[in-house]
Amino acid sequence: MVCTSRVASPVFWLCFATTQAGAQWTVVDLDAGTGAAYGVHRDQQVGGYGRASLWYGSAGSWTSLHPDGATGQSAAYAVYDGQQVGSAYFASGERAGYWLGTASSWVDLQPPGAGSSAAFGVWNGRQVGSVDGRAALWYGTPGSRVDLHPTGSLTSVARGVYGNQQVGYAMFGNAFHASLWTGSASSFVDLNPEGSGASFAYGVYEGIQAGLFIPGNYSHAALWFGSVNSVADLHPQGVGATGSAIYGVYEGQQVGSATFKQYHAAYWSGSPTSWEDLHPKGSLISIAYGIYDDGDYTYVVGETYWDNTSGHATMWVRANTVVPPTSFSMFRGSVISGDLSSLLDSDNSRLVLRPGAVFSTEESPIQITLHGTVGQPSPTMLGFQVESNTSVSNAEIRIALYNFQTASYEVIERHPTSTTDTVEHVNVTNNPSRFIEPGTRNVRARLSYKALGAVFVYPWFARIDRVRWILPGT
Repeated sequence: MVCTSRVASPVFWLCFATTQAGAQWTVVDLDAGTGAAYGVHRDQQVGGYGRASLWYGSAGSWTSLHPDGATGQSAAYAVYDGQQVGSAYFASGERAGYWLGTASSWVDLQPPGAGSSAAFGVWNGRQVGSVDGRAALWYGTPGSRVDLHPTGSLTSVARGVYGNQQVGYAMFGNAFHASLWTGSASSFVDLNPEGSGASFAYGVYEGIQAGLFIPGNYSHAALWFGSVNSVADLHPQGVGATGSAIYGVYEGQQVGSATFKQYHAAYWSGSPTSWEDLHPKGSLISIAYGIYDDGDYTYVVGETYWDNTSGHATMWVRANTVVPPTSFSMFRGSVISGDLSSLLDSDNSRLVLRPGAVFSTEESPIQITLHGTVGQPSPTMLGFQVESNTSVSNAEIRIALYNFQTASYEVIERHPTSTTDTVEHVNVTNNPSRFIEPGTRNVRARLSYKALGAVFVYPWFARIDRVRWILPGT
């Protein structure tokens, strides 16, 4: 499995005075009594039981998002690029809405004439949830609501959104079916596997849907890849777990819970064997709901019960192992300015490259090969991250990793470039050791830049600020 992201590079620092959940993860108690943290993106975490809550990495950073005029409880369920979504109870009932970091920024999304609504997911100005028991997609205003409710369903809800995909579940007969949409009710795809008593999809990222299905008496954590027959069972094997579920997904990583008499917060990286128990020592119950990875750290949010009274909003943090390049060479094109040191930090000290000659429009006129050495011969996941831009807007970047088993490069991702620094991040979870040379543990990557269509300013340039391989912390 390969998962990718494109984000402007965030930078923030957190200090922790916490307990441990295994050697890799540090546990941060965000607050007692706020119940749960449901979503995380960049430096923000959101949640809350009675009052919608926003944090910036510590209990002391807590901010109430409870809207003015709300007469009952409120909660924030997801966050993306500084926009938080959720719901609040007013005299008229529960209403979907979003915030921009403060209680006073609340925007009501309930369409005119609706009785109740809630928003559970957000991506790039799009929100998903439900209106009067019907799955809904919004584009930032009440009037933009798109009804996703599938024909024949009794009730439905959308829980996650990424790109042009929305996921959730819809009831047919007496069972919920995991559901996938691409922007309209008619695009509905039933993800409920044959023989499953019910299924639910809670998250989606880069074409991968995550949730659970029930093949027997207990739920099993599951991934789908766009169709019902693509379901992958991630239930932990041989550890005594009776049930499992996935609630959050990001760049080849998944979080949720596994059941051992009580719920234990859980982490996966694409396979049943990658399962990790995040349950804090001494706690009664823990569940993980959301995940985000900026390369340096992986952040997981959820809730922990230390007693039988109230849940604690919780964040787990893992420092990843970052491997910088040790050398580079130009396969095509030339260096205008900068050197190896320009690639080590996100500091605007860039390696600037110009195009070379090509003999076909299929060839990229800028190609740079990067070399490094990793410490783990068989990691569960291998990431690669590049921060760069191009001087023209109509260009693309291709990221290829060298497969030492086939002695060839594999193109892992391709994306349009930007004229401002953008971070491209790919994670490989399916047999990542093929990209690591046996014995030496050497790794190799090739970045290719190509203009798309006519370029009216020549020469154009590729400017690389930082390059690195990323492995899970140990």
